[in-house]
Amino acid sequence: MAIFLARSGVPALAITETIVSRFGYDFGRTVDDIRANNPHSDACQETVPEAMTCALTADSFEDAMRNAVSIGGDSDTIAAIAGSLAEPLFGLLDEIKNESVARLPEDIVRIIQQYYADSRVLGSY
Repeated sequence: MAIFLARSGVPALAITETIVSRFGYDFGRTVDDIRANNPHSDACQETVPEAMTCALTADSFEDAMRNAVSIGGDSDTIAAIAGSLAEPLFGLLDEIKNESVARLPEDIVRIIQQYYADSRVLGSY
């Protein structure tokens, strides 16, 4: 729901209020609070709220990613979730997109090109 709302242009604060109201998520901890005590867990109940906090309190896509990696825990999962929410909130700089795509194997780039006919996804790739 959070990603849908972000893709619909709803601002972070309204997304936060909707998720708290609808699902009872506790967003009372800041990124610094989470960072101080975030043991590794792959349970969604312990990764999704933290990931959403990283994205919803960020001021850019890169800030959300830095938040997600810095809090520890299951950081690859947390970053994947946070990034999925941060991208529609903030957009993705071409520099980050291009560097990421450049690191992918060519066969994966071809698959992405086939899946996304929309040139906005990969630009000229």
